Amino acid sequence: WYRQRKLASHEFSIRSLRSFMTEAFKTRGAALGRIVAASAASGSLLDVQALFARYTLDAIGHIGFGVTIGCLEDGEAARAFSAAFDAAQQSCAWRFLDPFWRLKKLLRLGNERDLHRALVDVNDFASRVVAERRTLSADDLGSRGDLLSRFMLKGFGDGELRDVVINFVIAGRDTTAILLTWAAYELARHPEAVAALRDEARAAAAGDE
Repeated sequence: WYRQRKLASHEFSIRSLRSFMTEAFKTRGAALGRIVAASAASGSLLDVQALFARYTLDAIGHIGFGVTIGCLEDGEAARAFSAAFDAAQQSCAWRFLDPFWRLKKLLRLGNERDLHRALVDVNDFASRVVAERRTLSADDLGSRGDLLSRFMLKGFGDGELRDVVINFVIAGRDTTAILLTWAAYELARHPEAVAALRDEARAAAAGDE
């Protein structure tokens, strides 16, 4: 863990990774905008926290693994991975409330049974990505901007690569999704802030032209 954190702190200070992260969020943000626009046009309701969770999982997945999971497109594979990811997190959280979780883990009962099944799906996904990336040369890895490729060049084993990247997906997905949900809630309560943000966005767009 110490080695992972030390390397990660160095990598996150590199401008190329920050630029890669910004581009990932912008690209997936455009897809998010299309979903919101379609909902507004049709007058349908959106669960924004669930939508933001899909957005951040796509973006963090791209930053961590170098792949777009496709949660915003809502394909079958993306739904399966997202559901497994959610189930694993929920089952882990239950351990704080259940003093018998170790026994249930041994016997594969209740939440521990669900956790085992979810981890199989999450680990299978991560292992497939790592195996595919192993086929690339060092030069090809160096040209990629994602964390998996960067850690692979540092000599991490497959199990370490799977764990460290999933750790960053966990750290980045829910925190960002909840922040965006709270921001949307506050903006809905303060239309003057929305107007100011729109003015700032128009000014920034005009500056890029």
